[in-house]
Amino acid sequence: MSGMLEGQGRLVVEYVGTFEMTSSVNFDAYLRAVSVGTVTRKLANTSRPPTVEVAVDGEEWTIRTSTAFNTVELVFTSGVEFTEKTMDGRTSATTITVEGDRLVQVQRVDGLEARTTWTFAQDGGLSMVHTAGDATATRVFRRL
Repeated sequence: MSGMLEGQGRLVVEYVGTFEMTSSVNFDAYLRAVSVGTVTRKLANTSRPPTVEVAVDGEEWTIRTSTAFNTVELVFTSGVEFTEKTMDGRTSATTITVEGDRLVQVQRVDGLEARTTWTFAQDGGLSMVHTAGDATATRVFRRL
């Protein structure tokens, strides 16, 4: 792929680039649902807005998320489980799949399952919907 997601046999949206968060709703509840500690939750909710960089080289995807206190890089192939070190330092069995204009990430860590759906919009924006248990959070990003 060359920076475009394919859907229904046609190119539908550009996904490669750098994105900065512009809004976050209910993220603390989501972090609680995935058992992130109080101090780490406070840092996640009060530090400068995270940036996300997305790159693709052939079948290999790289997503780098940077905050004021940590940077995590995910390198993966769609549909293939890999070991992820989460922002709070835990180890997760993670699978990310490409589904049209979306990436769907499923993390299994410490007996919990969390799902993040990354939707790349036609206007260049990115939204992430995080779900775990009864908690759902939405974070919106703009392309830099």
